[in-house]
Amino acid sequence: MFSVGDTTVEYYWQVTNSNFANCIFAVSVILDQQSPSLNNCPTNRVVSSAQNVYWTDPTATDNIDPSPMVSCSPTSGYFFSTGVVTVTCTATDDANNANTCTFTVTVDQQSPSLNNCPTNRVVSSAQNVYWTDPTATDNIDPSPMVSCSPTSGYFFSTGVVAVTCTATDDANNANTCTFTVTVDQTPPTISCPADIMSSESVVNWMIPTASDDTDPVVDVSCSRTSDFSFPMGETRVTCTATDDAGNTVMCGFTVTILDMPATTAGHIDKCSKAVY
Repeated sequence: MFSVGDTTVEYYWQVTNSNFANCIFAVSVILDQQSPSLNNCPTNRVVSSAQNVYWTDPTATDNIDPSPMVSCSPTSGYFFSTGVVTVTCTATDDANNANTCTFTVTVDQQSPSLNNCPTNRVVSSAQNVYWTDPTATDNIDPSPMVSCSPTSGYFFSTGVVAVTCTATDDANNANTCTFTVTVDQTPPTISCPADIMSSESVVNWMIPTASDDTDPVVDVSCSRTSDFSFPMGETRVTCTATDDAGNTVMCGFTVTILDMPATTAGHIDKCSKAVY
């Protein structure tokens, strides 16, 4: 058994006392305690269903062994059914020094969640409409990709357009939300009360009703409110209906407070004489 280092070995062949030969050579014993290096270890993999997953095994280099052995467990092509599985790849040189690297294969069947999806938008003319895209969270992917179609800033010309926003994780699981952009250029309709004549200054009427082709609840306001105390004579009341696109329509009616005649005092022919 040779010790670490260089050892000179000499062989002799002797046939007779005067007939012999020899040769000399050196034996070098090197103590190899250096593990091989692993290169190009596969990156983490995420798939959206149970399946066979394939990869290229890493390569290895060593200070002495020209061809270290590399193996991975599980092997490439293994059937991954669920959850997160760690794959360990090992490089071993001929001195049994070893080095490892690991990566994970994740079977992710859960779609990301979409948060803060924009609300429906109504505009009163063809225009570019802008919004903030929703955000997304995922059980595994820290940064799911979010995109909307059409995109924010798109030019909406007429009618009702559905915008679909999609969140996709790195396993290609997807989730969507939608909202609408409506180009409403039609004002609402409104119906005012008929003209009112009253001998009382405080007048009541029904609030005008309004309807719209897109806005289910149209805002109505009037220049005077019911129960208002009107001055004598004519007062014009104007009511305005405004839909959620900002389209407006007006109607009006007149409130007339009549001038009532003053009460006539009775005629006194005689006055009683005061008695003191």
